[in-house]
Amino acid sequence: MNRWWLVLPAAILVAQVFQPDRAVQPNDPAHDLIAVTEPTTEVQDLLRNACYDCHSDRTTFTN
Repeated sequence: MNRWWLVLPAAILVAQVFQPDRAVQPNDPAHDLIAVTEPTTEVQDLLRNACYDCHSDRTTFTN
């Protein structure tokens, strides 16, 4: 049981070394949620402001 308290922190530290690929992949604009669903302007603004940074290919990475 004592080993689990060492394995968990070690796994967390090792996970910090490996970063995800931050390259922006090419996409088809026709598959964009706004293009497919054609929501109202208010919903489009909400999606762009609240969701697109993380849930699109328009992510802006900061250090």
